[in-house]
Amino acid sequence: MKVERTYSEECDRIKAELLGKLKEHLRITVDDFDCELAGLLDAAVETAERETGCVFLPSQFKITAKTSLLNESGYYPADEATSIKVDGVETLIDLVQITGGKIYAEFDQECEIEVVFDAGYTIMPSPVFIACFLMAGAWFKNHTDSV
Repeated sequence: MKVERTYSEECDRIKAELLGKLKEHLRITVDDFDCELAGLLDAAVETAERETGCVFLPSQFKITAKTSLLNESGYYPADEATSIKVDGVETLIDLVQITGGKIYAEFDQECEIEVVFDAGYTIMPSPVFIACFLMAGAWFKNHTDSV
């Protein structure tokens, strides 16, 4: 199975807002550390996504698999597919169910399935971005004495 992720255009705006809020949280008023803080914030968001099974930055995903059963989770919030191809042919979207961040499709025989769908929040939930700030802040303050 192959999973490709493309961040939406809105993602840059969200990341810039989060960086500004992180700098406020850390009481940093200069731009000298922006690259480092942005990297730490990205790592914190990625950690939060991995630990929760949610997608916190708006993205488009393309899952490609050669199988008779596609049963993947970890893409909440995702509501419906935008494109489905079976053996390279555009197919009815109804063949794939996306509910609760779970992608499910079952076919009579093994075939090449390609599912494209959007997932992620346009506004990151407050508890998540606060947790990300705490992680990024801890990593920033202790960046030389931890791995």
